Amino acid sequence: MNKIFLKNLFEKLSRILTPRVPIGGIELTNTDIVFVGFDMGSQPVIQLAQKTAAPLFENHQDDYAQLTTTLSDALGRLRAQIPYKPNRRMPVALSIPDTLIYTQVFSLPILQGDDFENAVKLNLQTISPIDFESAYCDWKQLGDASLEATSVQVLASFVDKNLINALERALSLSGFYAIAIEQKAASIIRALAGSVEHFDKTKSHCLVHITSDGISLSLIKGSTFCFNRSLGWPSVVISSSNAREIAFKDFKEIVVSELRSVLNFYSNRFQDTISTIYIIAPGIADEVKNIIAGDFSTPVLPVVLQGERTVSQEWVVPFGAAARGLLARSIDTDISLTPQNTETHYFQSQVISFLSLWRTIIAVVSVVLLAVFLGTYWFLNSFHQSIALSQLTAKPNAQMEELNLLRQEAAAFNQNVAAGLDVALARVLWPGILSDIYSIAGSDAIVTHVSIQAEAKVVTIEAKGANEQVAVDFKNKLLSLPYIQSADVPLDGIVQDGSMVSFRVVAATKSRTY
Repeated sequence: MNKIFLKNLFEKLSRILTPRVPIGGIELTNTDIVFVGFDMGSQPVIQLAQKTAAPLFENHQDDYAQLTTTLSDALGRLRAQIPYKPNRRMPVALSIPDTLIYTQVFSLPILQGDDFENAVKLNLQTISPIDFESAYCDWKQLGDASLEATSVQVLASFVDKNLINALERALSLSGFYAIAIEQKAASIIRALAGSVEHFDKTKSHCLVHITSDGISLSLIKGSTFCFNRSLGWPSVVISSSNAREIAFKDFKEIVVSELRSVLNFYSNRFQDTISTIYIIAPGIADEVKNIIAGDFSTPVLPVVLQGERTVSQEWVVPFGAAARGLLARSIDTDISLTPQNTETHYFQSQVISFLSLWRTIIAVVSVVLLAVFLGTYWFLNSFHQSIALSQLTAKPNAQMEELNLLRQEAAAFNQNVAAGLDVALARVLWPGILSDIYSIAGSDAIVTHVSIQAEAKVVTIEAKGANEQVAVDFKNKLLSLPYIQSADVPLDGIVQDGSMVSFRVVAATKSRTY
Protein backbone atom coordinates (compact mmCIF):
# COMPACT_ATOMS: atom_id res chain seq x y z
CA MET A 1 0.00 0.00 0.00
CA ASN A 2 2.84 2.39 0.90
CA LYS A 3 4.65 1.59 -2.36
CA ILE A 4 1.53 2.36 -4.39
CA PHE A 5 1.01 5.61 -2.51
CA LEU A 6 4.63 6.67 -2.99
CA LYS A 7 4.48 5.78 -6.68
CA ASN A 8 1.32 7.85 -7.21
CA LEU A 9 2.83 10.72 -5.24
CA PHE A 10 6.01 10.60 -7.30
CA GLU A 11 4.03 10.60 -10.55
CA LYS A 12 1.97 13.61 -9.43
CA LEU A 13 5.09 15.53 -8.41
CA SER A 14 6.73 14.63 -11.69
CA ARG A 15 3.74 15.97 -13.66
CA ILE A 16 3.78 19.18 -11.62
CA LEU A 17 7.52 19.79 -11.89
CA THR A 18 7.70 18.76 -15.56
CA PRO A 19 4.84 20.64 -17.17
CA ARG A 20 3.12 19.11 -20.18
CA VAL A 21 2.69 21.45 -23.11
CA PRO A 22 -0.91 21.04 -24.31
CA ILE A 23 -1.18 19.68 -27.85
CA GLY A 24 -4.31 20.18 -29.94
CA GLY A 25 -5.61 18.10 -32.81
CA ILE A 26 -6.52 19.67 -36.17
CA GLU A 27 -8.38 17.99 -39.01
CA LEU A 28 -8.19 19.51 -42.48
CA THR A 29 -10.96 18.85 -44.98
CA ASN A 30 -11.39 20.47 -48.35
CA THR A 31 -13.44 23.34 -46.89
CA ASP A 32 -13.19 23.08 -43.10
CA ILE A 33 -10.68 23.21 -40.27
CA VAL A 34 -11.78 21.30 -37.16
CA PHE A 35 -9.97 21.59 -33.82
CA VAL A 36 -10.13 19.55 -30.60
CA GLY A 37 -8.07 20.38 -27.51
CA PHE A 38 -7.83 18.73 -24.12
CA ASP A 39 -7.68 20.52 -20.75
CA MET A 40 -7.48 24.05 -22.11
CA GLY A 41 -9.11 26.81 -20.17
CA SER A 42 -11.77 25.38 -17.87
CA GLN A 43 -13.07 22.69 -20.24
CA PRO A 44 -11.87 19.07 -20.54
CA VAL A 45 -12.57 19.10 -24.30
CA ILE A 46 -12.64 22.16 -26.58
CA GLN A 47 -14.24 21.82 -30.03
CA LEU A 48 -13.86 24.55 -32.65
CA ALA A 49 -14.47 24.69 -36.40
CA GLN A 50 -13.61 27.24 -39.07
CA LYS A 51 -14.62 27.46 -42.75
CA THR A 52 -12.00 28.23 -45.37
CA ALA A 53 -12.53 30.99 -47.90
CA ALA A 54 -11.84 28.59 -50.78
CA PRO A 55 -11.33 24.83 -51.23
CA LEU A 56 -7.93 23.72 -49.94
CA PHE A 57 -7.09 20.57 -51.86
CA GLU A 58 -8.65 21.07 -55.27
CA ASN A 59 -5.85 21.67 -57.78
CA HIS A 60 -3.47 22.53 -54.95
CA GLN A 61 -0.55 21.18 -56.98
CA ASP A 62 -0.85 24.19 -59.25
CA ASP A 63 -0.58 26.86 -56.55
CA TYR A 64 0.87 25.93 -53.15
CA ALA A 65 1.28 29.63 -52.31
CA GLN A 66 -2.48 30.07 -52.59
CA LEU A 67 -3.00 26.99 -50.40
CA THR A 68 -0.75 28.54 -47.75
CA THR A 69 -2.58 31.87 -47.92
CA THR A 70 -6.07 30.38 -47.75
CA LEU A 71 -5.18 27.96 -44.96
CA SER A 72 -3.22 30.44 -42.81
CA ASP A 73 -6.12 32.92 -42.97
CA ALA A 74 -8.60 30.35 -41.63
CA LEU A 75 -6.11 28.98 -39.10
CA GLY A 76 -5.46 32.49 -37.79
CA ARG A 77 -9.16 32.97 -37.07
CA LEU A 78 -9.22 29.59 -35.36
CA ARG A 79 -6.11 30.35 -33.28
CA ALA A 80 -7.73 33.51 -31.91
CA GLN A 81 -10.49 31.37 -30.35
CA ILE A 82 -8.19 28.91 -28.56
CA PRO A 83 -7.51 29.67 -24.87
CA TYR A 84 -3.75 29.14 -25.14
CA LYS A 85 -0.95 31.69 -24.71
CA PRO A 86 -1.59 34.10 -27.61
CA ASN A 87 2.07 35.15 -27.87
CA ARG A 88 3.36 31.60 -28.25
CA ARG A 89 3.03 29.12 -31.08
CA MET A 90 0.84 26.17 -30.16
CA PRO A 91 1.81 22.55 -30.95
CA VAL A 92 -0.76 20.49 -32.85
CA ALA A 93 -1.05 17.07 -34.44
CA LEU A 94 -2.34 17.67 -37.96
CA SER A 95 -4.62 15.15 -39.67
CA ILE A 96 -5.01 15.46 -43.45
CA PRO A 97 -7.22 13.59 -45.95
CA ASP A 98 -6.31 9.99 -46.70
CA THR A 99 -6.43 10.71 -50.42
CA LEU A 100 -3.29 12.89 -50.06
CA ILE A 101 -1.18 10.13 -48.52
CA TYR A 102 0.03 6.91 -50.09
CA THR A 103 0.29 3.93 -47.73
CA GLN A 104 1.73 0.53 -48.49
CA VAL A 105 2.70 -2.59 -46.59
CA PHE A 106 5.78 -4.60 -47.49
CA SER A 107 7.64 -7.52 -45.95
CA LEU A 108 11.30 -7.83 -45.03
CA PRO A 109 13.34 -10.71 -43.72
CA ILE A 110 14.23 -10.44 -40.07
CA LEU A 111 17.46 -8.48 -39.79
CA GLN A 112 19.25 -6.82 -36.90
CA GLY A 113 20.36 -3.24 -36.25
CA ASP A 114 21.60 -1.16 -39.16
CA ASP A 115 20.95 -3.95 -41.64
CA PHE A 116 17.22 -3.70 -41.01
CA GLU A 117 17.24 0.12 -41.18
CA ASN A 118 19.14 0.07 -44.46
CA ALA A 119 16.79 -2.56 -45.92
CA VAL A 120 13.78 -0.44 -45.01
CA LYS A 121 15.29 2.69 -46.62
CA LEU A 122 16.10 0.78 -49.79
CA ASN A 123 12.55 -0.58 -50.02
CA LEU A 124 11.09 2.89 -49.40
CA GLN A 125 12.95 4.22 -52.42
CA THR A 126 11.82 1.25 -54.49
CA ILE A 127 8.10 1.30 -53.68
CA SER A 128 7.59 5.07 -53.50
CA PRO A 129 4.64 5.95 -55.79
CA ILE A 130 6.09 9.44 -56.36
CA ASP A 131 9.61 10.71 -56.95
CA PHE A 132 11.42 9.79 -53.74
CA GLU A 133 13.34 13.08 -53.64
CA SER A 134 10.04 14.98 -53.82
CA ALA A 135 8.39 13.10 -50.97
CA TYR A 136 8.39 12.95 -47.20
CA CYS A 137 8.05 9.40 -45.95
CA ASP A 138 7.96 7.50 -42.69
CA TRP A 139 7.51 3.89 -41.69
CA LYS A 140 6.51 1.69 -38.79
CA GLN A 141 7.03 -1.96 -38.03
CA LEU A 142 3.74 -3.83 -37.61
CA GLY A 143 3.84 -5.94 -34.48
CA ASP A 144 6.80 -7.79 -32.99
CA ALA A 145 8.43 -10.62 -34.89
CA SER A 146 7.94 -13.98 -33.18
CA LEU A 147 10.74 -16.51 -32.75
CA GLU A 148 9.28 -18.68 -35.51
CA ALA A 149 8.72 -15.82 -37.98
CA THR A 150 11.02 -15.43 -40.97
CA SER A 151 9.79 -11.97 -42.02
CA VAL A 152 8.33 -8.79 -40.60
CA GLN A 153 5.62 -6.46 -41.94
CA VAL A 154 6.40 -2.76 -42.43
CA LEU A 155 3.85 0.01 -43.06
CA ALA A 156 5.14 2.93 -45.12
CA SER A 157 3.52 6.29 -45.89
CA PHE A 158 4.46 8.84 -48.55
CA VAL A 159 3.30 12.40 -49.19
CA ASP A 160 4.19 15.22 -51.55
CA LYS A 161 6.95 17.33 -49.96
CA ASN A 162 5.61 20.58 -51.46
CA LEU A 163 2.22 19.96 -49.89
CA ILE A 164 3.67 19.42 -46.40
CA ASN A 165 5.90 22.49 -46.71
CA ALA A 166 2.88 24.60 -47.66
CA LEU A 167 0.89 23.25 -44.69
CA GLU A 168 3.75 23.93 -42.28
CA ARG A 169 4.16 27.49 -43.55
CA ALA A 170 0.44 28.09 -43.01
CA LEU A 171 0.63 26.69 -39.48
CA SER A 172 3.64 28.85 -38.65
CA LEU A 173 2.04 32.03 -40.00
CA SER A 174 -1.08 31.47 -37.88
CA GLY A 175 0.55 30.64 -34.53
CA PHE A 176 0.83 26.84 -34.71
CA TYR A 177 3.48 24.25 -35.41
CA ALA A 178 3.10 20.56 -36.20
CA ILE A 179 4.56 17.96 -33.87
CA ALA A 180 3.15 15.34 -36.27
CA ILE A 181 1.31 15.16 -39.57
CA GLU A 182 -0.68 11.99 -40.24
CA GLN A 183 -3.60 10.78 -42.28
CA LYS A 184 -7.12 10.76 -40.91
CA ALA A 185 -7.29 6.98 -40.71
CA ALA A 186 -4.43 6.92 -38.21
CA SER A 187 -6.14 9.57 -36.05
CA ILE A 188 -9.44 7.71 -36.05
CA ILE A 189 -7.86 4.37 -35.14
CA ARG A 190 -6.11 6.00 -32.17
CA ALA A 191 -9.50 7.29 -31.00
CA LEU A 192 -11.09 3.87 -31.49
CA ALA A 193 -8.40 2.04 -29.53
CA GLY A 194 -8.60 4.47 -26.62
CA SER A 195 -12.25 5.45 -26.34
CA VAL A 196 -14.56 2.84 -27.91
CA GLU A 197 -16.14 0.48 -25.42
CA HIS A 198 -15.30 -3.22 -25.80
CA PHE A 199 -12.73 -2.51 -28.52
CA ASP A 200 -10.70 -5.75 -28.66
CA LYS A 201 -7.03 -4.90 -29.16
CA THR A 202 -6.15 -8.55 -29.77
CA LYS A 203 -8.27 -8.85 -32.92
CA SER A 204 -8.40 -7.29 -36.37
CA HIS A 205 -10.97 -4.71 -37.47
CA CYS A 206 -12.01 -2.63 -40.47
CA LEU A 207 -12.95 1.05 -40.41
CA VAL A 208 -15.28 2.62 -42.99
CA HIS A 209 -15.06 6.42 -42.93
CA ILE A 210 -17.44 8.33 -45.19
CA THR A 211 -17.42 12.13 -45.44
CA SER A 212 -18.18 14.79 -48.00
CA ASP A 213 -14.60 14.36 -49.31
CA GLY A 214 -14.95 10.67 -50.13
CA ILE A 215 -14.80 7.17 -48.71
CA SER A 216 -11.85 5.74 -46.79
CA LEU A 217 -11.40 2.12 -45.68
CA SER A 218 -8.73 1.21 -43.17
CA LEU A 219 -7.53 -2.04 -41.69
CA ILE A 220 -6.60 -2.37 -38.03
CA LYS A 221 -4.49 -5.21 -36.71
CA GLY A 222 -4.83 -5.22 -32.93
CA SER A 223 -4.79 -1.47 -32.30
CA THR A 224 -2.35 -0.61 -35.09
CA PHE A 225 -3.20 1.01 -38.41
CA CYS A 226 -1.88 -1.29 -41.12
CA PHE A 227 -3.59 -0.37 -44.43
CA ASN A 228 -5.75 2.26 -46.05
CA ARG A 229 -7.64 2.63 -49.31
CA SER A 230 -9.34 5.94 -50.00
CA LEU A 231 -11.42 7.26 -52.85
CA GLY A 232 -12.49 10.86 -53.46
CA TRP A 233 -16.02 11.51 -54.66
CA PRO A 234 -14.91 13.50 -57.73
CA SER A 235 -13.60 10.26 -59.22
CA VAL A 236 -16.99 8.50 -58.95
CA VAL A 237 -19.63 11.23 -58.86
CA ILE A 238 -21.57 11.96 -62.07
CA SER A 239 -21.28 15.68 -62.85
CA SER A 240 -24.20 17.42 -64.45
CA SER A 241 -24.90 21.14 -64.81
CA ASN A 242 -21.99 21.99 -62.48
CA ALA A 243 -23.69 20.05 -59.65
CA ARG A 244 -22.31 17.06 -57.83
CA GLU A 245 -24.64 14.19 -57.02
CA ILE A 246 -24.60 10.41 -56.69
CA ALA A 247 -27.47 7.96 -56.82
CA PHE A 248 -28.11 5.78 -53.78
CA LYS A 249 -27.67 2.65 -55.90
CA ASP A 250 -24.25 3.83 -57.07
CA PHE A 251 -23.33 4.80 -53.52
CA LYS A 252 -24.27 1.33 -52.25
CA GLU A 253 -22.29 -0.40 -54.99
CA ILE A 254 -19.20 1.69 -54.23
CA VAL A 255 -19.36 0.93 -50.49
CA VAL A 256 -19.88 -2.82 -51.00
CA SER A 257 -17.29 -3.28 -53.75
CA GLU A 258 -14.60 -1.23 -52.00
CA LEU A 259 -15.19 -2.99 -48.69
CA ARG A 260 -15.07 -6.44 -50.34
CA SER A 261 -11.76 -5.58 -52.03
CA VAL A 262 -10.19 -4.43 -48.79
CA LEU A 263 -11.37 -7.48 -46.81
CA ASN A 264 -10.06 -9.83 -49.51
CA PHE A 265 -6.71 -8.03 -49.48
CA TYR A 266 -6.46 -8.41 -45.72
CA SER A 267 -7.29 -12.11 -45.65
CA ASN A 268 -4.72 -12.79 -48.40
CA ARG A 269 -2.00 -10.64 -46.86
CA PHE A 270 -2.31 -11.55 -43.19
CA GLN A 271 -4.14 -14.91 -43.28
CA ASP A 272 -6.60 -13.53 -40.78
CA THR A 273 -10.26 -12.50 -40.60
CA ILE A 274 -11.88 -9.22 -39.65
CA SER A 275 -13.86 -9.42 -36.38
CA THR A 276 -15.69 -6.05 -36.55
CA ILE A 277 -16.48 -3.37 -39.10
CA TYR A 278 -16.65 0.09 -37.54
CA ILE A 279 -18.50 2.94 -39.27
CA ILE A 280 -17.99 6.70 -39.15
CA ALA A 281 -20.50 8.38 -41.45
CA PRO A 282 -21.93 11.53 -39.87
CA GLY A 283 -25.63 11.86 -40.71
CA ILE A 284 -25.91 8.55 -42.61
CA ALA A 285 -24.36 6.04 -40.19
CA ASP A 286 -27.53 3.92 -39.95
CA GLU A 287 -27.94 3.74 -43.74
CA VAL A 288 -24.31 2.69 -44.21
CA LYS A 289 -24.68 0.09 -41.45
CA ASN A 290 -27.69 -1.42 -43.21
CA ILE A 291 -25.86 -1.49 -46.55
CA ILE A 292 -22.89 -3.35 -45.10
CA ALA A 293 -24.95 -5.68 -42.89
CA GLY A 294 -27.02 -6.74 -45.95
CA ASP A 295 -23.95 -8.04 -47.81
CA PHE A 296 -21.50 -9.09 -45.08
CA SER A 297 -21.82 -11.33 -42.03
CA THR A 298 -19.17 -9.48 -40.00
CA PRO A 299 -20.63 -7.43 -37.08
CA VAL A 300 -21.08 -3.76 -37.98
CA LEU A 301 -20.91 -1.04 -35.29
CA PRO A 302 -21.16 2.74 -35.59
CA VAL A 303 -18.33 4.45 -33.69
CA VAL A 304 -19.40 5.83 -30.31
CA LEU A 305 -16.67 7.30 -28.10
CA GLN A 306 -16.97 6.86 -24.34
CA GLY A 307 -14.91 7.73 -21.32
CA GLU A 308 -13.77 10.88 -19.54
CA ARG A 309 -13.56 12.79 -22.82
CA THR A 310 -16.17 12.19 -25.52
CA VAL A 311 -17.18 13.75 -28.84
CA SER A 312 -19.67 12.88 -31.57
CA GLN A 313 -18.70 11.22 -34.88
CA GLU A 314 -18.12 14.54 -36.62
CA TRP A 315 -15.20 15.26 -34.23
CA VAL A 316 -13.53 11.84 -34.10
CA VAL A 317 -10.64 12.74 -36.41
CA PRO A 318 -9.33 15.81 -34.50
CA PHE A 319 -10.09 13.95 -31.26
CA GLY A 320 -7.74 11.15 -32.31
CA ALA A 321 -5.12 13.65 -33.44
CA ALA A 322 -5.30 15.44 -30.07
CA ALA A 323 -4.99 12.06 -28.32
CA ARG A 324 -1.55 11.74 -29.94
CA GLY A 325 -0.53 14.76 -27.91
CA LEU A 326 -1.18 12.81 -24.70
CA LEU A 327 1.70 10.48 -25.60
CA ALA A 328 5.17 11.37 -24.38
CA ARG A 329 7.18 12.57 -27.37
CA SER A 330 9.94 10.09 -26.53
CA ILE A 331 7.63 7.09 -27.04
CA ASP A 332 5.62 8.42 -29.97
CA THR A 333 6.52 5.94 -32.72
CA ASP A 334 3.48 6.49 -34.94
CA ILE A 335 4.09 7.58 -38.52
CA SER A 336 4.60 11.32 -38.94
CA LEU A 337 5.09 12.99 -42.32
CA THR A 338 6.88 16.10 -41.11
CA PRO A 339 10.29 17.24 -42.36
CA GLN A 340 11.72 17.03 -38.85
CA ASN A 341 11.52 14.62 -35.94
CA THR A 342 8.27 14.96 -33.96
CA GLU A 343 10.23 15.76 -30.80
CA THR A 344 12.23 18.81 -31.97
CA HIS A 345 9.77 21.72 -31.69
CA TYR A 346 7.93 20.13 -28.79
CA PHE A 347 11.14 19.78 -26.80
CA GLN A 348 11.80 23.48 -27.29
CA SER A 349 8.28 24.30 -26.06
CA GLN A 350 8.78 22.02 -23.05
CA VAL A 351 12.00 23.80 -22.18
CA ILE A 352 10.28 27.18 -22.39
CA SER A 353 7.38 25.96 -20.25
CA PHE A 354 9.79 24.34 -17.79
CA LEU A 355 11.76 27.57 -17.40
CA SER A 356 8.54 29.59 -17.10
CA LEU A 357 7.25 27.25 -14.40
CA TRP A 358 10.44 27.41 -12.35
CA ARG A 359 10.66 31.16 -12.82
CA THR A 360 7.18 31.36 -11.31
CA ILE A 361 8.11 28.93 -8.53
CA ILE A 362 11.24 30.93 -7.66
CA ALA A 363 9.26 34.19 -7.63
CA VAL A 364 6.56 32.69 -5.40
CA VAL A 365 9.12 31.14 -3.02
CA SER A 366 11.00 34.45 -2.84
CA VAL A 367 7.81 36.29 -1.96
CA VAL A 368 6.96 33.67 0.68
CA LEU A 369 10.46 33.86 2.20
CA LEU A 370 10.31 37.65 2.21
CA ALA A 371 6.95 37.49 3.98
CA VAL A 372 8.40 35.04 6.53
CA PHE A 373 11.40 37.28 7.17
CA LEU A 374 9.22 40.37 7.55
CA GLY A 375 6.86 38.47 9.84
CA THR A 376 9.77 37.24 11.96
CA TYR A 377 11.23 40.74 12.17
CA TRP A 378 7.87 42.18 13.19
CA PHE A 379 7.38 39.47 15.83
CA LEU A 380 10.86 39.85 17.33
CA ASN A 381 10.65 43.63 17.27
CA SER A 382 7.27 43.56 18.98
CA PHE A 383 8.59 41.06 21.52
CA HIS A 384 11.61 43.26 22.24
CA GLN A 385 9.44 46.35 22.69
CA SER A 386 7.11 44.40 24.95
CA ILE A 387 10.00 43.30 27.17
CA ALA A 388 11.47 46.81 27.26
CA LEU A 389 8.06 48.25 28.17
CA SER A 390 7.56 45.65 30.89
CA GLN A 391 10.97 46.53 32.36
CA LEU A 392 10.15 50.22 32.30
CA THR A 393 6.75 49.74 33.84
CA ALA A 394 7.86 47.19 36.44
CA LYS A 395 7.63 48.65 39.99
CA PRO A 396 11.04 48.32 41.74
CA ASN A 397 11.26 48.41 45.50
CA ALA A 398 11.54 51.78 47.27
CA GLN A 399 15.22 51.36 48.21
CA MET A 400 16.33 50.72 44.60
CA GLU A 401 14.33 53.69 43.29
CA GLU A 402 15.92 56.01 45.82
CA LEU A 403 19.40 54.59 45.18
CA ASN A 404 19.09 55.03 41.41
CA LEU A 405 17.90 58.62 41.85
CA LEU A 406 20.79 59.44 44.17
CA ARG A 407 23.27 57.87 41.76
CA GLN A 408 21.96 60.03 38.93
CA GLU A 409 22.18 63.20 41.06
CA ALA A 410 25.63 62.26 42.32
CA ALA A 411 26.86 61.57 38.78
CA ALA A 412 25.69 64.98 37.64
CA PHE A 413 27.27 66.62 40.73
CA ASN A 414 30.52 64.74 40.32
CA GLN A 415 30.78 65.82 36.73
CA ASN A 416 30.39 69.44 37.76
CA VAL A 417 32.90 69.11 40.59
CA ALA A 418 35.45 67.33 38.43
CA ALA A 419 35.13 69.98 35.72
CA GLY A 420 35.65 72.77 38.26
CA LEU A 421 38.57 71.10 40.01
CA ASP A 422 40.28 70.40 36.72
CA VAL A 423 40.77 74.14 36.40
CA ALA A 424 41.08 75.24 40.00
CA LEU A 425 43.39 72.50 41.29
CA ALA A 426 45.39 71.82 38.21
CA ARG A 427 48.62 73.23 39.72
CA VAL A 428 48.49 71.16 42.94
CA LEU A 429 47.61 67.83 41.26
CA TRP A 430 44.41 67.40 43.27
CA PRO A 431 42.48 66.10 40.20
CA GLY A 432 44.32 62.80 40.52
CA ILE A 433 43.28 62.48 44.16
CA LEU A 434 39.64 63.26 43.33
CA SER A 435 39.66 60.75 40.47
CA ASP A 436 40.93 58.00 42.77
CA ILE A 437 38.33 58.86 45.43
CA TYR A 438 35.48 58.45 43.00
CA SER A 439 37.06 55.32 41.56
CA ILE A 440 37.31 53.49 44.89
CA ALA A 441 33.76 54.56 45.78
CA GLY A 442 32.51 52.22 43.03
CA SER A 443 28.85 51.36 43.11
CA ASP A 444 28.61 50.76 46.86
CA ALA A 445 29.29 54.30 48.10
CA ILE A 446 27.83 57.47 46.64
CA VAL A 447 30.10 60.49 47.09
CA THR A 448 27.95 63.54 47.75
CA HIS A 449 30.56 66.14 48.80
CA VAL A 450 34.36 66.55 48.80
CA SER A 451 36.10 69.29 50.78
CA ILE A 452 39.79 69.97 50.22
CA GLN A 453 42.03 71.98 52.57
CA ALA A 454 45.01 72.40 50.30
CA GLU A 455 47.31 73.99 52.82
CA ALA A 456 46.60 71.39 55.51
CA LYS A 457 46.61 68.55 52.99
CA VAL A 458 43.29 67.30 54.39
CA VAL A 459 40.43 65.90 52.36
CA THR A 460 36.94 65.56 53.86
CA ILE A 461 34.60 63.24 51.99
CA GLU A 462 30.86 62.98 52.60
CA ALA A 463 29.11 59.96 51.11
CA LYS A 464 26.15 57.60 51.43
CA GLY A 465 25.85 53.84 51.44
CA ALA A 466 23.48 51.03 52.21
CA ASN A 467 24.98 50.44 55.72
CA GLU A 468 27.89 51.25 58.08
CA GLN A 469 30.09 48.56 56.57
CA VAL A 470 30.18 50.61 53.36
CA ALA A 471 31.81 53.46 55.33
CA VAL A 472 34.42 51.12 56.83
CA ASP A 473 35.23 49.60 53.43
CA PHE A 474 35.54 53.05 51.86
CA LYS A 475 38.01 54.15 54.58
CA ASN A 476 40.13 51.03 54.07
CA LYS A 477 40.24 51.59 50.32
CA LEU A 478 41.47 55.17 50.93
CA LEU A 479 44.26 53.87 53.14
CA SER A 480 45.37 51.59 50.33
CA LEU A 481 46.19 54.63 48.18
CA PRO A 482 49.92 55.45 48.25
CA TYR A 483 49.45 59.14 48.97
CA ILE A 484 46.95 58.76 51.85
CA GLN A 485 48.71 59.00 55.19
CA SER A 486 45.67 58.43 57.41
CA ALA A 487 41.89 58.15 57.20
CA ASP A 488 39.22 58.25 59.88
CA VAL A 489 35.42 57.92 60.08
CA PRO A 490 34.12 60.03 62.99
CA LEU A 491 31.30 58.36 64.89
CA ASP A 492 29.30 61.55 64.88
CA GLY A 493 29.68 61.60 61.09
CA ILE A 494 27.61 58.37 60.67
CA VAL A 495 23.91 59.28 60.45
CA GLN A 496 20.96 57.10 59.45
CA ASP A 497 19.29 58.83 56.48
CA GLY A 498 16.06 57.01 55.68
CA SER A 499 16.89 53.59 54.30
CA MET A 500 20.56 54.63 53.78
CA VAL A 501 23.52 55.66 55.95
CA SER A 502 25.32 59.00 55.51
CA PHE A 503 28.96 59.08 56.65
CA ARG A 504 32.02 61.37 56.63
CA VAL A 505 35.65 60.35 56.08
CA VAL A 506 38.55 62.67 56.96
CA ALA A 507 41.84 61.77 55.22
CA ALA A 508 45.29 63.31 55.48
CA THR A 509 47.62 63.19 52.51
CA LYS A 510 51.35 62.68 52.48
CA SER A 511 53.93 65.05 51.12
CA ARG A 512 53.60 65.91 47.42
CA THR A 513 55.39 62.95 46.02
CA TYR A 514 52.47 62.16 43.81
